[in-house]
Amino acid sequence: MHEEFLERVEELYIAYYQRPAEPSGLVYWSQRLADEGGRIEGIIQEFANSPESRTLYGGLDTSEILTAIYQAAFNRDPDPEGLKFYSEKIDSGEYSLTDVMLRVLDGAKGLDAILLDKKIDASLEFAQQIDPGLDGKWYNYLYMGREDADNARVWLHDTIDDPYSPPPTEEEIYQAVKETVGRGEEGKANYSTGDLPTPDDFPARALDSGYHWSGETITYSFNETIPPEYYTNFSFVNGWEPLDSEDREIVREVFSKLDDFLAVDFVEVRDNGDIRYNKADTGDADGFTWVGDERDPISGDVWINTADYIEGESPGSFRYDTYVHETGHAMGLKHPFEGYPILDEDTENGLYTIMSYTSKEYLVFDFYVDQYGMNYSTSDSAYPDDYQLYDVMALQAFYGADTTTRTGDDSYELSSLYDDHRHEVIWDAGGTDILDLSSTTHTNIVDMGSGTLSSVDVHSIETQKTEAIEKFVESGFSRSDAESFVNEAFNSVDPETVYTGIDNLGIAEGAIIEGLITGSGDDYIFGNEYNNVIFTMDGDDTVYITSTNISDIIDGGEGYDVVDISWADSSDFIIFESVEDDWYMKSEEYGLFIELIGVESVVMSDTSFDLA
Repeated sequence: MHEEFLERVEELYIAYYQRPAEPSGLVYWSQRLADEGGRIEGIIQEFANSPESRTLYGGLDTSEILTAIYQAAFNRDPDPEGLKFYSEKIDSGEYSLTDVMLRVLDGAKGLDAILLDKKIDASLEFAQQIDPGLDGKWYNYLYMGREDADNARVWLHDTIDDPYSPPPTEEEIYQAVKETVGRGEEGKANYSTGDLPTPDDFPARALDSGYHWSGETITYSFNETIPPEYYTNFSFVNGWEPLDSEDREIVREVFSKLDDFLAVDFVEVRDNGDIRYNKADTGDADGFTWVGDERDPISGDVWINTADYIEGESPGSFRYDTYVHETGHAMGLKHPFEGYPILDEDTENGLYTIMSYTSKEYLVFDFYVDQYGMNYSTSDSAYPDDYQLYDVMALQAFYGADTTTRTGDDSYELSSLYDDHRHEVIWDAGGTDILDLSSTTHTNIVDMGSGTLSSVDVHSIETQKTEAIEKFVESGFSRSDAESFVNEAFNSVDPETVYTGIDNLGIAEGAIIEGLITGSGDDYIFGNEYNNVIFTMDGDDTVYITSTNISDIIDGGEGYDVVDISWADSSDFIIFESVEDDWYMKSEEYGLFIELIGVESVVMSDTSFDLA
């Protein structure tokens, strides 16, 4: 950043655009001015020809343009003699408008100079209230697009209008930024949450049993003996037994997970909790929960089958999954295929809600060599161990979101998601947050938007077959024998049950993710409506810009990397190359400013062009 040119750039913004510079433009044009050796003539014509200048001054005659410039810089009309002189010089072709602009700015004296200096100082502070370091790493507010420009224009002209008045304080400028481009609150950059789920959202309606707990605290307990009221129903007491220590620890973990994203508190009590846990012979059912009015002492109570097949105590096991599912019922969630409305066929499965009976992506293969030769085993070890995307949405709609969870700057290291056979949903209530997938070696398909599912380090069935075959070949088996053995193994199961990493990462509704680092595979990234910093490292990657009014930095790293803005026309963008071979794309029409580093190609609606 060339600080020695910042004031000069602000001066041009004030005169040409009648407003403070946005931070990215301030930094960019100061760099350009440095590249020109400080010669303002090298860049001023680009200001004059910009879409914003054409919008402001298009259709005006020379005297009207000069009057607008004087008003922007000095809050007054030009003297009649000076206006007549300069208008005639411009209209005759002796002077250009840019010549006159520089003469007016550089010739400012007395009260004009005092007021212009105040405007420049206030505009610099305005930019630093938005981006304190002027480095693009942290935006307190988003200052892009016509509405923000119009608001800032009015503020600068109407507030700093008197050379005799003291300049605005930092606090006053902060409030001005908040009201003009922040619209009265923290903007779309790094603070707080996005829109939170409501009971009217479809996923909440499709999972709503109609029964919810009231109050700010929900208690739970473990029955040590059979409560008298259970004897009214044989299924409550058939083969009844209390939970053992492993089961109780699972329940505690489940409530800890709920506490992470819900605004209510969960408290374990000795007995007579709102939700009471039991084991019993539940026949063909894995378990059941009695759901009804909370005034019913049995409502919310949970029974888990004592059968041997309800096994496993670690996250991802069927036993663990069953406790998460039944506790979901106790909290007011229904099956997504019962009642009305129901989820559609594409989302009525365990990747979207743990309340579904349609399990996908849970079966894990392990191929190995033993004394008998080639061998393999499978395990049902990749069941979700937490509430999934729609479950979180529905429960937050009923009980409120915990807006105190992870409000700082967090980095989520998720490269091992596939190797650990996990499904994860991120709830984050603030700060500048990064998804770190830097150690992944296979394809990532990441949607950074809230309320979405992504696929981390995808190992397709074909990829898993190839890796298993190579493992056996390296151990001395023939390729044909290895291929036959591995294909037979995979053909023996439903392919939808095999864990591949598809849809294994969710970003909860309202959670804002600003940053992403991917790995060495060929990745597909969909940005969100906030300012993003995306680093795709190795591989041939594609980044899709999906929103307007944002300022993004995209570093493609190694490989052939493409930025896709195919919904936009190239005529609405100004594209610049810096001396470091970085590229900048700016659009006033869409409110976009994009810095491209190590990107080889850009795709737009009317054209594609190479940057390499």
